[in-house]
Amino acid sequence: MIITIRLVIFLINQIEYFKQKVILELNRFDEALQCCDYSIKKYPQDHRAFQIKANILLELNRFDEALEYCDYAIQRNPEDANIYNQLNRLDEALQYYDYSINQNTENNVAYRQKANVLNYLNRFEEALQYGDQAIQINPEDEAAFYNKAKTLYELNRFEEALQYCDYAIQRNPEDAQIYNQKADALLKLNRFDEALQYYDYAIQRNPKNCLALINKAYALLQLNRNEEALQYCDHALKKNPKNFIAIFNKATALSNLNRFEEALQYYDLAIQHNPDDYNTVFKIGSNTLYKLNRFEEALIYYDLVIKKNPNNADSYNNKACILQELNRFEEALQYCDLAILINPKNANFYNNKANTLCQLNRFEEALQCYNYSNSLNVSSKCSNFQIQNFNLQKQVSQYESFKHD
Repeated sequence: MIITIRLVIFLINQIEYFKQKVILELNRFDEALQCCDYSIKKYPQDHRAFQIKANILLELNRFDEALEYCDYAIQRNPEDANIYNQLNRLDEALQYYDYSINQNTENNVAYRQKANVLNYLNRFEEALQYGDQAIQINPEDEAAFYNKAKTLYELNRFEEALQYCDYAIQRNPEDAQIYNQKADALLKLNRFDEALQYYDYAIQRNPKNCLALINKAYALLQLNRNEEALQYCDHALKKNPKNFIAIFNKATALSNLNRFEEALQYYDLAIQHNPDDYNTVFKIGSNTLYKLNRFEEALIYYDLVIKKNPNNADSYNNKACILQELNRFEEALQYCDLAILINPKNANFYNNKANTLCQLNRFEEALQCYNYSNSLNVSSKCSNFQIQNFNLQKQVSQYESFKHD
């Protein structure tokens, strides 16, 4: 009779645990929190409900509460390194994986998970070593091959990453994340059509996976298939309306389709969700506000870009272009010089400076800039630089004639 009661309690506990996980997968966070609270009240010694609640709170950026519930989970199960992983307390996690390995040197899962933590710490060479040990102990563990593929990807060893994705797929052909990882590697190798195919495989195996939809949209953007990219961004945003990358990619697709006002709305939305991403601000200034001839606003955005990353030469050069549009040529010249100071080997910067000098009737200096721009751009056949150089020489000649007259 005692065994039966314990079995019933165990089964009820399992049902509650999986219910929490399902609700969390659906991004119904408030319900998931309620479900966790119910489980905690009913089974206060089960660490999993505390751990899942901590994960939800992390998703909601309620970090102090998340820390509190992770500590509760640790108190109930101090041997579970995944709890430390959850909080990015990765050094502690490594210690526990080392403990597990010392207890059982044939524990392939401990080797694999330690490799995973080392990946998070950007210690990729060490991660490869532990990943190899996991594979050696259990050559049928597809997760170990998948993890090694991720590590090789981070090391820019994309061809090898593809091989280990294939090994993982052979062992588990239904895991969507492996197909997604292989597609990412193909994308890095500019094998776009193959990448699209593997993103489709990932989506077929897990239609609820937002990541594959986002990545497919990005691949379509690289192929200039903007209408299709827009559709996949919308699919992703239906599943997660706050996903920064999906919002950003949608803005880019709209901008590429010359739907600038709509693009601007989505760039603004992207900034709301991730205000520290200067690349988004850069896109607003260069691709959208500039094309809308809203130059004063574009200047404000470039000032933000420069403040966040003062070492980006393109930002100074593009601000110079906007100042030219506003006929503020002296200021434009200052920003051309700042761009050149950061990157003195960029021919476009000298070309832009020459254009500005022309507007100020400083033709001799402009001619020097055009000539130097040409010397940096020797591979170009009959380039715009050469045409401008020729026209400028005529202008200088006419200017000299006018002075003598």
